[in-house]
Amino acid sequence: MSIKFKEVGYTYSPKTPYQYEALKDITVDIDEHKIVAVIGETGSGKSTLVQHINGLLIPMTGTVSINDFIIKANQKKIRDIKKIRKQIGLVFQFPEYQLFEETIERDIMFGPVNFGEKKDVARDLAKKYIKVVGLDKSYLPRSPFDLSGGQKRRVAIAGILALQGHTLILDEPTAGLDPDGEKELIKLFYDLNHKENKTIILVTHNMNHVLMVADEVIVLHNTKIYKKADPITIFRDQQLIAETGIEPPKVYSFLYKLEAAGFDTSKINARSTSELIEQLEQILAKNDKKK
Repeated sequence: MSIKFKEVGYTYSPKTPYQYEALKDITVDIDEHKIVAVIGETGSGKSTLVQHINGLLIPMTGTVSINDFIIKANQKKIRDIKKIRKQIGLVFQFPEYQLFEETIERDIMFGPVNFGEKKDVARDLAKKYIKVVGLDKSYLPRSPFDLSGGQKRRVAIAGILALQGHTLILDEPTAGLDPDGEKELIKLFYDLNHKENKTIILVTHNMNHVLMVADEVIVLHNTKIYKKADPITIFRDQQLIAETGIEPPKVYSFLYKLEAAGFDTSKINARSTSELIEQLEQILAKNDKKK
């Protein structure tokens, strides 16, 4: 599922006192079968960018291409948009907005049935994907509104997965969760990518999560693409961190202090605290041998 933005621009409330340019001249490719993080300061255009991918927003300039399906600027009607939305699912930051049925089973079934699946098939999909998101079948007859925030998020994700598409877009999926809930969801996204070959597009302010799981990172700044690279390249760029106002992961905050103290960190490529400790121990051991 190839996704390409070419010179895309978008302005909210044009020709009014509330006019606001949210995206400007966006040209970027989002690679399939990877975990791609979209990061940037508040107001940089992250949510606006991902809402273009399945046609929730139409570009005002430029084009968005999904395989051979092209969404052109100011297009009034997108033919066969349901085909794109079946393949590219979007989970909003507040999943309760996506839950409305009387039971969890019916909520998960809603998407497949709406896209033409028979109810028996949709019911089997609900049983399958409630397990995939870490809940058991006993949840299916329950009301989604009796769940915790993290559980609602899992049910919303299950409903998108039941469409059996290629791409999952998650807008601030761990916001408001406790640390254990965050870890469980991040592991779920990692498993969906590595075990089910889903493309995961993750909008987040949590740079520790980005460092842990992302294959590529798209940095937005002042409504434009600032840089696209792997997470280690992104977080090694202290000028980028300073100019965009992004808070670096804890691992790199510590590395910046080591560098400032004159320690050579060029061979460190850690994605977690445990990896950082292991690599530092190896460097120190080599230095001791040289002495």
